[in-house]
Amino acid sequence: MMAHTGRVKGLENLFLIGKWLQPPGKLPVAFITGKDIIMRICKQEKSLF
Repeated sequence: MMAHTGRVKGLENLFLIGKWLQPPGKLPVAFITGKDIIMRICKQEKSLF
């Protein structure tokens, strides 16, 4: 099973986070996906994480 990238093709500035995006799911995965998206946004905006 592949993990979701957190992006939706064709929609800019929309990021998906949550426990269903990466196997095996559960609450800690939701925290990890949230942190990953924040890191991506900081990199995109050329800001420090």
